Amino acid sequence: MSSSIKHLLEPKLRDELNIIARKLHIPRYRSLDKKGLITAILQCEESRVKKSLSITWWDRYHVHVYGGIGIAAFIFSILFFVVPYFDLSTKPKHETVDSVAVDEIIEITGVRPIIDQPTTIIKSFNVHQGQVVETGVLSAFWEVLLSNNGDSDLSIIDYDIYQVANEFDAIDYTHMKQGMFSLSENELISVKLPIVINAGHTEALFLKVGITMGKDAFDLVKEKYPVDQPSMLKDIADFLRQEGMDFYGNPFTSVTPGHYSLPPIDELKEQIFRISFKSSRGTKGDELISWYRYGLYRLSIE
Repeated sequence: MSSSIKHLLEPKLRDELNIIARKLHIPRYRSLDKKGLITAILQCEESRVKKSLSITWWDRYHVHVYGGIGIAAFIFSILFFVVPYFDLSTKPKHETVDSVAVDEIIEITGVRPIIDQPTTIIKSFNVHQGQVVETGVLSAFWEVLLSNNGDSDLSIIDYDIYQVANEFDAIDYTHMKQGMFSLSENELISVKLPIVINAGHTEALFLKVGITMGKDAFDLVKEKYPVDQPSMLKDIADFLRQEGMDFYGNPFTSVTPGHYSLPPIDELKEQIFRISFKSSRGTKGDELISWYRYGLYRLSIE
């Protein structure tokens, strides 16, 4: 990163640096001091930083605009419920307008993480104890059963993934959304939207998601499984378990040879994502996914 950008950042106010960090999707930027925040910004791709330096009126005041819209929406909602009590229409009271309702139902009827799959560790940066540190994003697959429980065929035109857990601040970050796949002759092939699901049928899809590794786990793994080199997710998980932790840094305790235990489910630190699918008619179906709470643990109790 050129020194000229650093000179541009140093005189900026903290609020201005926060706006730049938000536009760059830097995780936990509010927990950093000004020096650490500038360092985190300089770690990002230079072309993206240059684009983020220009702070618009909308960047500064969009929260206030949304607040005004919220108040206006509240007033209109009151009018919506009050006006029907006053008969302002000139039509006879018995007159009705026929409407046709479209019965389209998208449901996610099954979710499970797949551990026996190829993976790659991608170098990334995260905030650890108030400092920007080098870590890795680990590719992982979730199998998602997407069902059309409506009366008509539907077309899926878009999907999204974002993070919702409190342990990790950013709702989005680089390398989180890594694609959607389907299984064909025992091989995962990339899915091109739109996809059509017939009424009463279910489609098995595989979402590839980048998991942010804990710093301690990444430090252990990077020597044996180098960054950007293909490996197997199960091999990495087994290696970390033998070292006494998982890829988030949760401690594993050896119970008997070859058997390990984790802390209680409500004490585990992990990422939780919300996945969402949208049809051509605007219908949406969404679900929470994670490795433990909404993954392996849920499978064990169903």
